[in-house]
Amino acid sequence: MVGMVFLWAGLAPVTARAATEEQIKTGIARAIAKIKQTIGSHAGGQLALSTLALLKAEVPATDPVVADALNRLSGNVRNGVYAPVDHHRYEAGVTLMAFGSADPVKFKPQIEAVTAYILESQEAHGGWFYPAGQHGVAGSVQHGDTSISQYTLLGLWEASRAGINIPKKAWDRAAAWHLQTQLRDGAFTYHPSPTNVNPLGTHSMTVAGTASLLLARMMLYPEASDLPTEEVEEGPATAEARAAKKKKSMAVKYGILVPAPDDEKEPEPGAAPAAAKPKVLQGDDSGYKAGVKLTSVSNGAARGLKWLATNYRVNLSVGQGAILGQQWNSYYLYGLERMAALTGLVEIAGRDWYQDGCDFLLTTQMQDGGWNMDQAGDAADTCFGLMFMVKATEKTIKKIPKGPRRQKLAGGVLVGARGLPDDLANLQVGKVGTKPRKAKGAVDELLGELEKLDPTQIEAVQDAIVDTVVSEDPEALVGQQERLQQLSRDRRVEVRRTAVWGLGRTNNLASIPYLLERLEDVDLSVITEARNALRFMTRQPNFLELSETPTPEELAAVAREARRWYLSVRPYTERDDLQDLREKLP
Repeated sequence: MVGMVFLWAGLAPVTARAATEEQIKTGIARAIAKIKQTIGSHAGGQLALSTLALLKAEVPATDPVVADALNRLSGNVRNGVYAPVDHHRYEAGVTLMAFGSADPVKFKPQIEAVTAYILESQEAHGGWFYPAGQHGVAGSVQHGDTSISQYTLLGLWEASRAGINIPKKAWDRAAAWHLQTQLRDGAFTYHPSPTNVNPLGTHSMTVAGTASLLLARMMLYPEASDLPTEEVEEGPATAEARAAKKKKSMAVKYGILVPAPDDEKEPEPGAAPAAAKPKVLQGDDSGYKAGVKLTSVSNGAARGLKWLATNYRVNLSVGQGAILGQQWNSYYLYGLERMAALTGLVEIAGRDWYQDGCDFLLTTQMQDGGWNMDQAGDAADTCFGLMFMVKATEKTIKKIPKGPRRQKLAGGVLVGARGLPDDLANLQVGKVGTKPRKAKGAVDELLGELEKLDPTQIEAVQDAIVDTVVSEDPEALVGQQERLQQLSRDRRVEVRRTAVWGLGRTNNLASIPYLLERLEDVDLSVITEARNALRFMTRQPNFLELSETPTPEELAAVAREARRWYLSVRPYTERDDLQDLREKLP
């Protein structure tokens, strides 16, 4: 590790001291000014990229320059059909990110049109490429493009956050393609081809491919915990292996029913930024079984991360990178930020990647505030450089970083959706130090017990329901929606709490009105579970922030925020009571 630090220190520009926060802010302001000066001359893909960069730098969508750019991008959608100007799938993916970052409600028709374009253009192999008849390498038979694929998936992710249903099959096929094209050492290449026995893995394509696997993992296995630090054996399952797998099942912690282990602490109020607008899975896709295994996707991402740690650098313009022709430095840095944000990493190979990147960018920033460091050109370089410095992806997912500065969670009520402890046997339900005997039976039988049994047995049934859904059958509650809806209004707090937990697992918009009701419950533990159920359905771990001891005003504000969000994503067929809901808003 020490040798690696010295190696990269020799490859990057040396400054007298690390860039300060004030210097970084100044660099950001100069880049914003540069983009605002030049955006008027751009169209197509570069217009979309410039718009996205300004929005991620917190220039409001109402700013005249940004508003004009969004209006011009909207002009590419006519009669519900999207027609890109020049960069095709690249342009479509970045356009989706721009619309989603600006206002996912106002631009929902445009988001729907661009999403349809991307989904329709997915290749049979699962990746994306240039339109028919166009090839990145003249005369080549295309087997997909890692770079194009990453931007289409980023766009689909943004669309899903805006409430658009993205079929899990699209994520499944994309994950399979990335696993098939990943190189043996864990890296990725630009245009994978079975005829190339020794393809070149590059930094920019490896952050792209790894981030794409992380996105697919998030969408296919939303309950998966943090990535393993090492690859997991994928051999045949023995009885012992199955038992170990159950113990290490990757799932999500939830409030009272699935508390955090005793050695973790709650995040301090305000430690994580507020979440962006989330997504909801539509019911027609909830029963889909992914073809790619969670272990396979996790291992692919872990291998990509390992390659990047071994080959860590921020400057690709000198040394081996220049010889191999893989500069694309600003493009790589934005990809590095994206991958690090998706994993929550604050260090790679013992280095603070953000500090290293800012040091490099500030030493290469031009007098006019832009960058022009490689073949991407000054317009694109400036956008990528700015999005790295403002941590564009972290602003999207609002994820708490891991590593030396990691925020930890405490026992008791867990505020947020994060991974279970490695050993599920350590989970405590109810008072610390007690663990009621587990009830047994199918979920429908357990719900029947929940309806009629006395309070002394409720915890045992809760334990059994959670264990069944989390560790054995994630779809067990999908057919129990009406029953759970009735139970969510039960007079017993413990039953209401269990019911809203279960409603979150149905992945159906029809469950949301009942969860909104319970956000105004008289019991805080029920409110917490209802909020966490919405977090699970939206795949946003920081949606609807609450402090550890919320005031009545804070609870009312969270309920209003949830209703506003629901108005923006509910199906048109269910909008007959729109006025009633509006009357509840302030």
